[in-house]
Amino acid sequence: MIPLAAIASSTGTFATGGQPFSSGGYNYQVFNTSGTLQILRDTISEAEIIIIAGGAGGGSSYGGGGGGGGAVYLSNLTLTESYTVTIGAGGAGGISGVGSDGSDSSVTGFTAAAGGGGGGKSNQVAGRPGGSGGGGGGNQGSSGNGAAGGAGTSGQGNDGGAGELGPTDGVVPGGGGGGGAGSQGVDGQFESTGGAGGAGDATKSDWASATSTGADGAYGGGGGGAGGQVATIGTGGDGGGGAGGRLNATSPTIGTVNTGGGGGGGAGHAGSSDGAAGGSGIVIFRYPTTQGQ
Repeated sequence: MIPLAAIASSTGTFATGGQPFSSGGYNYQVFNTSGTLQILRDTISEAEIIIIAGGAGGGSSYGGGGGGGGAVYLSNLTLTESYTVTIGAGGAGGISGVGSDGSDSSVTGFTAAAGGGGGGKSNQVAGRPGGSGGGGGGNQGSSGNGAAGGAGTSGQGNDGGAGELGPTDGVVPGGGGGGGAGSQGVDGQFESTGGAGGAGDATKSDWASATSTGADGAYGGGGGGAGGQVATIGTGGDGGGGAGGRLNATSPTIGTVNTGGGGGGGAGHAGSSDGAAGGSGIVIFRYPTTQGQ
């Protein structure tokens, strides 16, 4: 039997790439932009990875919020050699309709799906599917329904909320909230209230605290749907989601950079009804500071 004193272990940083630091007995490698993780020893054990895709843009003109980027969490990994890291960009806000999807984030062999764009332009335009789905656009008319929210990706995110059927007297109908990595987007409500964006994934909120990047301790929050001039706008979901706009009063806000938050839906302010852009994604590696050798 080998004496315990003879079993060697070592501490320190055993990889390069991203922004490295140590906290609470772990080494972190935080990628806000694309790059390569290079392992400097034979293996790193007990590693974990969070992959967050880019959030989508909100829709325009009674627009739904953009869907948050999909969230992938991997644990108990053994890392060897090198890994290519791709950080997904946030999607552009809709100018005359649906917001643009975000872009996927990935680590060699694993991919998080981009958020789906928010619906818009009043004509029952549905939110797009994605890691989390975009909220549906509102419908200003005397018949029909608001548009459906887009579907989320199983295991990564949730569906967007539906838009609201609005009145014909010039009051803007509420757009649906974009889905979040942790919960569904809320439907647009009666009297032109925008639906709130779904909450992001907070299951590893201690990572967000340690890295100071995840808004509200979460990632992949959905964007809020647009609201009317006298009603409540849709708030952005925890995890970087932007708020929806209010007609003739407030522009929508963008998803927070490096959280995968969706952008808010646009309602019409200062001559523009454009939706807001989604936030870019992030990838974080974590492993114990002490490794056996």
